[in-house]
Amino acid sequence: MKITNNENLPQVVVDIMENLNYPPRGADRIGVTELIGPPLVRQLKRKHWNELEEDASDGAWRLMGTAVHKLIEGKLPEHITERRCEAVFDDITVAGRADVVDGNVLYDWKITSAWHKTFADGLPDDWVKQMNAYAYLLGDITSAKVVVIYRDWQKTRVKEGDDYPPRPIMAYDIPLATKDDQLKYILKRIRLHKSDPLMCTADERWATGDTWAIYKNSNKTASRVLPSEEQAKNYLAEMKKAQPKHAWRIDLRKGIDKKCENYCPVRKFCPFKELKKCGFCGSALDPDTNYCPKCKNYDGEVK
Repeated sequence: MKITNNENLPQVVVDIMENLNYPPRGADRIGVTELIGPPLVRQLKRKHWNELEEDASDGAWRLMGTAVHKLIEGKLPEHITERRCEAVFDDITVAGRADVVDGNVLYDWKITSAWHKTFADGLPDDWVKQMNAYAYLLGDITSAKVVVIYRDWQKTRVKEGDDYPPRPIMAYDIPLATKDDQLKYILKRIRLHKSDPLMCTADERWATGDTWAIYKNSNKTASRVLPSEEQAKNYLAEMKKAQPKHAWRIDLRKGIDKKCENYCPVRKFCPFKELKKCGFCGSALDPDTNYCPKCKNYDGEVK
C-alpha cells in the first residue's frame, strides 16, 4: 500500500504512517481482527495490496491507538502486556496479541468517539466477538473488559443527558460465551474466509435503510423522519388534518452503505459496487439471501 501526502503534511508524519503500514498475512495465517472482519475485504487487500493507496492524513486514529498501546506495553510489571496467542484450525493459524492480561482477566483498550455514548443499546458486536476469540486463544480467561478512551469527550456535555459518558475513560464488561460456542464461532469464520468471497453483509457495509422525511411548507429541516412509507403517510395525514393551513410533503431519503462509500480501503476493487436491487421497491437486497426487508420478497417474487 502506498502512503500518499495529499495534505502536504511534514515528511516525518508520512514516515510514521509508512512504519504503521503492515502488509497482510499469508493465506494460511489470519489475525483475530481480520477473522471477525469481512472475508471479502481481507481477500481484496491481499490481492491488491501493492495497488492500494491511503493518505497520511487518514491514519490519525490508527496512530493514536498505536501510541496508547506503546505506552501500555512494558509499563505494567505486575501484568502481562501484549500477550501473544495463536492456534491452528483447519490448517489456518489464528493469531492475536492481547493488550493486558491480569491473572484470568483480559483487558482491551479502545479509542473511540463519545458519539458511541455509554452503549445503552449494547457494546459493539465486533468488540464482543474479538474479546471472545482472544479468550479462547488464551485459554485461561474467565472475564474480559474493554477500557474505552473517548477522544472527543467534553465535560460541558455531561449535563446534557444520562447517555453521555460521565468520564473520558470508562471500563465495560464483555460477556463471554462458553468455550464450545467460542470455538464454533472461530471455525465458522474460518470457513467463510476460506470460501469464495461473498458480498459484505449489511452490518459490515454499515448500511442504513431508506427513511421518509416529512416537511412543512418550505422548511429545510424535517418535522419528522420515519422508517417506513406507511408510517410517513399516516403521520402526513394527521398533520394535514391538525394543521390544514400548511403545505406538507414527503421526501424519500435513500439508504446508503456508509463504510463502502467513505471508509472501505478496497472499495475501488470491490466486485459488488452495485448492490442487486429489489424488482418491486428498488431497495438493496440482502447479498446472502436476495431478500428484500422492505416489501418481503426474494428476487422480485412475492412470497
